[in-house]
Order: sequence, then C-alpha cells, then structure tokens
Amino acid sequence: MKMAVLRGVKNFMIEEASIPSLEADEALMHVKACGICTSELYLWNGKFKNVVFPSYLGHEPSGLIEEVDRNVGGFNVGDHVTFLSENGCFAEYAKAKKSNIVKIANNILLGEALGEPIACGKWN
Repeated sequence: MKMAVLRGVKNFMIEEASIPSLEADEALMHVKACGICTSELYLWNGKFKNVVFPSYLGHEPSGLIEEVDRNVGGFNVGDHVTFLSENGCFAEYAKAKKSNIVKIANNILLGEALGEPIACGKWN
C-alpha cells in the first residue's frame, strides 16, 4: 500500500508499506479520507521538540471496513466508519481496535467525513 511518511520538517514522502496485520479485537479499514489536525501542522513545521522521524501522521480518518477479527462483533465488511488509529492514516489502509471504531451513515460521503468530531463524541 502507499503511505505518506513525514521524513523530516516539511518533508513528506509517499512510500510503499505493508498492509497492517490484524490483532485481536481489531478491524482493517480502507481509508477514504483523513483530516489534517492542527497538531500535525506543528509537526510538519518543526514546532514540536523531540519529534522522532520518520513520523506517521493522520488520526482523523473515515473509510470502509475491509476485514474484521473474528472477535469483533457488530461490524461488517463494507461498513462506513470513522476511527481512531495510532498507526498513521495518511495511508490506503489502517487498523484500529473495536473500541475506537464508530459506524457512520452510509449516505455520508466518506471523502467529506471528518472523523475526529464524530468519533470524539463516543469517548466523552
């Protein structure tokens, strides 16, 4: 899969990466959109100290479920979701724990869905 990797200040590279392997209680999503968070702009501009490169950004995604672990009930392949992932979602695929996935209506255009506001309501 293709993934955007921050290699240094203001230096994104599109690289090949392996599709993430599922672990217990996880689902794999085909990312359709990923918002850019203000915190990521600080990383991009070198405003955070102690940033380790390479860095994998993107935590406001929406997409379609591609695969689910056998222990993940309530979600099916093809479901429209938003999710929280620490694996970097400026990529074609990303995975998340079931507890960090929220279904969204199938009539929401995934290219226009901003995941963080939808998902944050689940954890408040």
